Amino acid sequence: AEKVNAIIDRILSVPVERPFELLGINKGCQGHDIRKAYRKIALLIHPDKNPSLEDKCKEALIKLQQGREQAEADLGGDSSKDKKKDTAEAAPAEPAWQESANKCRYPGCDLPPCKQCPNRCCTRNITHCHAAARIKGGLHCFFHPPPRGWARNAE
Repeated sequence: AEKVNAIIDRILSVPVERPFELLGINKGCQGHDIRKAYRKIALLIHPDKNPSLEDKCKEALIKLQQGREQAEADLGGDSSKDKKKDTAEAAPAEPAWQESANKCRYPGCDLPPCKQCPNRCCTRNITHCHAAARIKGGLHCFFHPPPRGWARNAE
């Protein structure tokens, strides 16, 4: 408890403008080092783990999150989330064959397909997968199990 209290006091005393000092890391580190340090400290000071210091923990956790965001911004926005956003915005319109791959295989359903379903059906309506499995070329899906014999959508 003393260690946690000392960490919380250190976080609350350091301004957000000095994020690397807030996270306890060197300024020349990389993005994964920032996230690693953040997770380590966040686990220690989380309010659920310290119910007696809940208010101070919440305040310190918010400041720690701001410090992490500031540190990632100081690195030049090298976080993987920013890279994904940039590539998504810069990507041209998808070809027709790829556009159909991003939709449920069931006719008339525009939902994205489940990543684990071999039939490329959506996760919201399991009967789409069952219908696709019944047609020629349909695969047995272990993620969307077939209906029981008494179910309405059973064969």
